[in-house]
Amino acid sequence: MLFSACCRLMWSFFLGKKLYNVYVGVLSAVVLGTFTTFYSFATHAMLDVPLVFFMLASLCCLIASEESKNALLYGALGGLFFGLAFLTKQFDAVLIPLIMVIYIIVTKRSIRGLFTKRFAAFAAVALLVFAPWLAYMNSRFGANVWSSYFLYSAVSRAVTPLEGHSHSLFYYFNYLATSENLLWVLLLPFAVGLSIYFAVRRSKADLLILIWMAVVLVVFSVAQTKIYYYILPAYPAFALAISSLLYQTAKKAKLSLRKKINR
Repeated sequence: MLFSACCRLMWSFFLGKKLYNVYVGVLSAVVLGTFTTFYSFATHAMLDVPLVFFMLASLCCLIASEESKNALLYGALGGLFFGLAFLTKQFDAVLIPLIMVIYIIVTKRSIRGLFTKRFAAFAAVALLVFAPWLAYMNSRFGANVWSSYFLYSAVSRAVTPLEGHSHSLFYYFNYLATSENLLWVLLLPFAVGLSIYFAVRRSKADLLILIWMAVVLVVFSVAQTKIYYYILPAYPAFALAISSLLYQTAKKAKLSLRKKINR
């Protein structure tokens, strides 16, 4: 499981490097690895652990496909990782295309951006990965798969608090404030504020981070069944936002120091 955690940090680095620069990439890996919940779950044999890995990998490939000559290849790789995420945790895996669909619509101001060859490759490869499993499960268990598994895992958990996990709408915000690394908790609001500032100024990277955080937090806050580790998929976005804040702060401090020296 520690190997899996290192792989997730690696993808966090690559995504930070792609969205911002190598410094933010390195910082994001450090910040993500020092979040209390992430560090704790690094050694847990739970489905949420590989889910975050596949989610990071899929989003990284999809972002890389935007401005690459190998758009089809990256789109296909994104589909591969999404398919594996779907096999890992079906309902949660849907967060990947949901984040990207909102991001594309907001940045392109049209749904045309979704009807491209790279997204066709994404969908085709994803289907090739999980369609055989769905076909097997349906032939093996029939309607029970849909009623007892999918409806229970997705619909029932969303509309009804199951297994005693009923909490308030702001449960996850309270959890972050009281149970996470204090330094990152204090910096996160400023990091979100900076991301909003840059997003307004047409920064696609910051817009993606904001959409990522918002989608995960809104989906699981609205769902009636709440468990603290459900929002693990949002942690890489938290780490990227905080890392961007740290980088910009260091950059400003460096410029200020140079001005004083030049005087």
